[in-house]
Amino acid sequence: MKGAFQTSREIFENPIWTDVIKFRIFFYIYGNAVFAKEGTRVGDIHLKRGQYLRSYRNLQKDLTYMEKRAFKTYSISTIESKIKQLVKENRIQIESTDYGTLFTVLNYEEYQGFERYQKSSSEQQPNSNRTATERHPNNNKNVNKDNNKDSLSPKDDQKEKVDYGKFIEWFNQKSGKRFKNVESNRKIIRARINEGYSKSELAKVVEFKSKQWKDDPKMNPYLRITTIFAPSHFGNYLNEANGYSKSSNITTTSDGQRAGKTPEEIANKEAEHLKEIERRAQEAKANNEH
Repeated sequence: MKGAFQTSREIFENPIWTDVIKFRIFFYIYGNAVFAKEGTRVGDIHLKRGQYLRSYRNLQKDLTYMEKRAFKTYSISTIESKIKQLVKENRIQIESTDYGTLFTVLNYEEYQGFERYQKSSSEQQPNSNRTATERHPNNNKNVNKDNNKDSLSPKDDQKEKVDYGKFIEWFNQKSGKRFKNVESNRKIIRARINEGYSKSELAKVVEFKSKQWKDDPKMNPYLRITTIFAPSHFGNYLNEANGYSKSSNITTTSDGQRAGKTPEEIANKEAEHLKEIERRAQEAKANNEH
């Protein structure tokens, strides 16, 4: 297959980057998925944009790698396990056909849309319908608009008001990080707001993950805006945070304040959760070695 496809540099900050086998499988499927908007046909199957048809046995051959001057392959069971994880993480969907497994890359349109690679709003005009060649990099009128409204579009104005600068500053205080108030960070937070999540829900996840990962050397690198608010992770993180808050009798507010159990009880509960994270990490490591 010839041609090209887009890949965001955000991939290097995504947890999938640390799982070599899963990353190779996903990247291979994503890279070979149909790019043409009209799709294509394989036998009597019409493949849509973002879909790829391949058998597990052929995937095994496709993913052959070199180790110590010898060609090696992953076991079918390993490939099946990693694909199940990709499905669970809402990265792909699978469907059995007479020609093999039909893989559908979720959010393919978003991955291939130039909008996610636009420069900061201070470097582009507000009319999103204009082409890249029509955008002017230094539109002073747009800069003023960005400063006054914090890059919120009319659509965003209908959502819950969020001071993204203050929110990112609060995120840094909780996580011990130093992320900047730039459009790339505001954009991913704003996307979750536009999906209907509330500001308090965003704050709850930040506090929950900060408590889990801040002092954990293995997980601390993932304590970042692109991971916490990633569309494939945030819903799961919120469910975890809600479950933890319920079991711990904790109420989390938008400024991170809490009410409920004593500090000692909370600390003991957090210790239990950290042990569980470590256990899951060890299981994941063991699975990767098989």
